[in-house]
Amino acid sequence: MVTGENLFAVSGIGADHVWMVGFNAIIVHSSDGGETWNMQNSGVNVPLYDVSFVSPQTGWIAGGRGTILHTEDGGKSWQPQPSGTSRQLFGIDFADEIFGYAVGEFGTILQTGDGGKSWVSQGSGEDRIYNDVCCLDRQNGWVAGEYGLIYHTRNSGTAWELQMCQDIICKVDETQWETPTLHFTASGLPIRSTGGHQAWTASPLPRKTEALPGKKSKTPLKKKGSPFTR
Repeated sequence: MVTGENLFAVSGIGADHVWMVGFNAIIVHSSDGGETWNMQNSGVNVPLYDVSFVSPQTGWIAGGRGTILHTEDGGKSWQPQPSGTSRQLFGIDFADEIFGYAVGEFGTILQTGDGGKSWVSQGSGEDRIYNDVCCLDRQNGWVAGEYGLIYHTRNSGTAWELQMCQDIICKVDETQWETPTLHFTASGLPIRSTGGHQAWTASPLPRKTEALPGKKSKTPLKKKGSPFTR
């Protein structure tokens, strides 16, 4: 076992390269499909909650106190990026080496179109925790939050539309997706959406020999000037 710390998130590229992040600024990396693991130096002293890689060299990490880290050498070195917030950031995902989102507490949604050199706030400011984000491409993205909160954008975050799950209302912990079907796991119960991702229903749990496809709140009122709609 390479660490005894809590590990919060994982991102893999191909069959070999895998990164995990966790408590006490932990980053661990495998280049042989998990046969061996090595620590990487994050250079920070905060919890690291999520990780997203788009190639064996290029990735990002989101963490406590607004921390966003970036690497262009597979994690041999990690550089901080200015997020513009001190909020906890629980989720991060990139569509490619340029475009991505980070989300967190108090309705925080950050978007970048330059690989993280700069971040723009798209959040509502509502008192809700956004736990994870899925950036399918530069137009389509989803945010998963507490109390079953699901937001979707079709226009790069210009507007975020609230989507409802007809079967459950509970905390959403992480996203799992596979085009054209999008999956979320909600308190251990998977929910899924097909056909444009407008409706959400509970999905049967997989058998032990199966695996979910991998990538990785009360209804808020619409606020004047807010991109968020019911």
